Amino acid sequence: MKEHVDCDLCGSAKKHEIVKQKDFIHKVTKEYFNLVKCEECSLIYVNPRPNTENIHNYYSNDYDFYKKNSFVKNQINLLINLIIKIKFFLRIIDLIPNNKIKKFIILRILPSIKYPFQFNQNTKFLDIGCGGGDSIHFWNDKFSVNNLHTKFKYIYAIEPSNMAFENIKLPNNQKKKKLDAFDDIKFDHIRMNWSLEHVHKPSDYFDYVSKNLAKNGKFLLCIPNYEGIIYKIDPANVEVPIHLYHFTISTIKKYCEKNNLKINYIKTFSYPGMYYFSSQINQKFSSFKNLSPSGAYGFLKQMEYFDNMGLGNDMLFVIEKIN
Repeated sequence: MKEHVDCDLCGSAKKHEIVKQKDFIHKVTKEYFNLVKCEECSLIYVNPRPNTENIHNYYSNDYDFYKKNSFVKNQINLLINLIIKIKFFLRIIDLIPNNKIKKFIILRILPSIKYPFQFNQNTKFLDIGCGGGDSIHFWNDKFSVNNLHTKFKYIYAIEPSNMAFENIKLPNNQKKKKLDAFDDIKFDHIRMNWSLEHVHKPSDYFDYVSKNLAKNGKFLLCIPNYEGIIYKIDPANVEVPIHLYHFTISTIKKYCEKNNLKINYIKTFSYPGMYYFSSQINQKFSSFKNLSPSGAYGFLKQMEYFDNMGLGNDMLFVIEKIN
C-alpha cells in the first residue's frame, strides 16, 4: 500500500513532481515512483511511497548491507584494498578479459577518507541503521559494529530489519529495532551511515540525535548528495523506492537548525563505481561501460575537483549540539 505524505522538514503540502522512476537497480518491482520537491523548503522525497508496514517488500533478498560477511570474504576484501592502491597491479588487471573481475575491482576503488573519530574504553557509541553490522560502506570495516564490539564495551545499535538484526553480534540489551531505544544513555558518538535516506521520518532521527547526544558528542551522517554530478547528468538515476528521501547540503542544514544542532564539517566525495554501475543500466552513462580499473583510479582523482566544489555524489557531515 502506498501513502501520500506532506513535507517531513517543514510540513508543507505544496510540492511538485520533478522526476518519475522505477526500481531499475534492485528490480523488485516494475512500479514507477515519483520524486517530488517541496515548494517551501526544497526537500525532495518519494510521494506517494510504500508505508512502514510494506517497505520491506521492496528490499531484495540479497541486499548487501543486511548480509553477514564470511571470513573468506573479509580476507578477500582486505587483499583487494591493498591491490587497488598499487597502480602496477591495476594495469595488470586491465589486461584480464574477464569483465566480472574488472567490475569487482572498479566497485572497490574508493576515496581515501580518514574516519573522523577515535574510540576508547569509555566511548558510548550508537550506530543507527547498521544493517548486519559487518559493513559500513567505503569506511574500513574495523569501524563496523561487529568489529568494534570485540574491543570496546559501550557499543550499541538500532536496526529495524529482522534479517539484518539477527546478524548483529551485540548482546540483546545493546541492540534494538526501534528508535525509542536507549533513551537513558547520552552518546559520545552517533552514526547514521547511508541510512537516513531509507527512513520514513528523518525529523524523528534528528530529534533523537539532539536528545541523546552527549554535551561534546558528535553525530556522523553519511548520505547521497542529490546535488552531485551524477544526479545532474540524470536526476532520475535514483534508488527508489528504498531511498525515500534525497537530501542536499541545504536541507540537512535546515534539519539541524530545527533541532538545536550545528554542522562543524562537510565533505562531498565520489567514486567511479557509481558511474560504472550506472552505465550497465542507464544509457546516459554508456561512456563509462568500458572503464578499466586503472582508468577508474584516474577518474577518481579527476572527480576530486568537483568534490571540493560540493558536487560529489555522497556527503559526510560531522554534527554537534548547540550548547
